[in-house]
Amino acid sequence: MTNILVAGGTDGLGLEIVKQLITDESKHVSILGRNDQNLTDISQKITFHHLDITKEQDVQSFAENFQDQIDILIISVGIYGHGGLTSFSYSQIRESLEANLLGHIFLTRAMAPKLNDNARIISINSISGVNATKDRSLLCAAKWGLRGFYNSLTEELKDKGIMITQVFPGYFDSNYMDKVGIPKDRSKAINKTVLAEQIVSVCNLPAHVYVPELQIKNIAYA
Repeated sequence: MTNILVAGGTDGLGLEIVKQLITDESKHVSILGRNDQNLTDISQKITFHHLDITKEQDVQSFAENFQDQIDILIISVGIYGHGGLTSFSYSQIRESLEANLLGHIFLTRAMAPKLNDNARIISINSISGVNATKDRSLLCAAKWGLRGFYNSLTEELKDKGIMITQVFPGYFDSNYMDKVGIPKDRSKAINKTVLAEQIVSVCNLPAHVYVPELQIKNIAYA
């Protein structure tokens, strides 16, 4: 049995990844999230844990009580931030960094002792972790920080054979921009089912095959 822990598996891309993973009965999937309302149809096939990964004490408590060893840790958590720097309050700056960077670090640090040798960590970053663009200074700060964190951690965990794959998707079919009042033409978005298929394919790779980074773009925005 392959034990997979998915943070942010209750919505959007994370949920699509989970739905594809559970079609394989050799995989046991546990989900971390704030709300399980979207999991009704798959509740019998997964284990849900209520957790906000930006709360470090809650994350550490969860890790201490988590009984399974992990073969694959997937982190698909984040919020979108668009606008000039001075348009954000200090609390919004803190919220962006907590959701897009610190939460990932907290969870990775807490779960590191639970990772099996030769385990995989799959971090869902953003194309903003590669390309710096106007009015995304907060998002780029967090995503570039996340990229640097995992690049360094790759070297730190190399002796255990733990492989870290960072995924940098371009704009994909999701409501994450709508949530912050920035509707966008989804006709040019990457289909999230296709995107999830590529991520799940990394989960299914032989143990000796490693993909450090995966950039996925729609040519309309390339």
